[in-house]
Amino acid sequence: MSEVKEEKLLYQVCSLLLKAPEEPEVFEQIAQQLCRNLQMACCSIWLARPNGGVGQQRLAFSVGEDNLPPDLPTLDFKAAIQAMERKGALNWQKSQVNIKKQRLLSLATQLSSHGDVVGAICLWFVNRDIGKHIVSLVTLIAADLAQGLHNYRNFSGSNHKRLSKELEIAKQIQTSFLPKKALQPEGSSIAFQSITAHEVGGDYLDIFQTQNKLVGIALGDVMGKGIPAALWMAMTRVTLSTIAKSGVQPHVVLEEVNNTLYRDLVERETFVTLHYALYEPVKKILLLANAGHLPPLVFHSATGQYELLKVKGAYIGGIENKKYQLIGVQLMAGDVVLFYSDGVTEATNSSGEQFGLNNIVDVVSKNSLFGAQQIVDSLTIHVSQYIGNCQQEDDITFACLKVG
Repeated sequence: MSEVKEEKLLYQVCSLLLKAPEEPEVFEQIAQQLCRNLQMACCSIWLARPNGGVGQQRLAFSVGEDNLPPDLPTLDFKAAIQAMERKGALNWQKSQVNIKKQRLLSLATQLSSHGDVVGAICLWFVNRDIGKHIVSLVTLIAADLAQGLHNYRNFSGSNHKRLSKELEIAKQIQTSFLPKKALQPEGSSIAFQSITAHEVGGDYLDIFQTQNKLVGIALGDVMGKGIPAALWMAMTRVTLSTIAKSGVQPHVVLEEVNNTLYRDLVERETFVTLHYALYEPVKKILLLANAGHLPPLVFHSATGQYELLKVKGAYIGGIENKKYQLIGVQLMAGDVVLFYSDGVTEATNSSGEQFGLNNIVDVVSKNSLFGAQQIVDSLTIHVSQYIGNCQQEDDITFACLKVG
């Protein structure tokens, strides 16, 4: 390998290492460069746990030849561990393995920076000797790589802590969006539950009183999860509450929300499912419009039967200038209305079975004599027990109106 090519390789490695704290995939690129330029069979780069902790991480494993032994990853692991346990920086160790007429020669060393072992690099060659010029070149590369691993381990850790702190703040802000205390209309009761699957979520719930003393209940779900979904949830909340506070009927509210958010949602290839209801507590009338969300459930206490308030409507961001339908239902004392997201119906147990609508109906019917808070508490317990130790895959949000 010429001196010019060696200098070029060193420059490429150094340039990639500058990106390491933000782009860990550069270690794989470095391993590929070494395999290609030094004609190696394999190259691996390892990250040591801080303070000698258990569980080293292989950041890169690049293969430059075919027909290598299938247990090479195991041999590589052993070579890396041995290298990290040896004393002295850049103390290369050589080992040879003969497999099916192949002479597999490894060259490995620990990588140390600021007096701390930060990792190891392992080089593998097939049926060839390792010249002094290769050892000299990879020694230079290893020194730069050690500093790069130090920066990656420390600064990426700092970034993780900073991001965790920012996510915690975002979660606090999002939690503040929830109603501080559910409104209690005259003669009726309202309660709600919202459990995010991640640090921040994409479900939207708001319960408020309009200027004409009606109760507005909005519940929706943004496509996606995490921070992007949470941002769209916040935008939807601000838009809807601004439009709805005057007491505008639900179908008009959804039309205005869709018109306001449509272009931004389309540009970012996302959408929001949303329904909005207005409840008149004196006359016990519920008005509803729906933009692609799951239909609310009404349990009629007098008959012991339930119905789904189905009304068609495209999701927010689906059709520009969409007109939404309005339906109304006359409620009676003792009736229960449940608004919910798909995180409730699709909550999954260890057998892969979903909680489903039937379980919701069963919980509501058995607790229909109680107030809204007791119904919400019971449904929360049943869903949590159903999921058990399984990971919660989606946000779980629901609100209950118990008519007095």
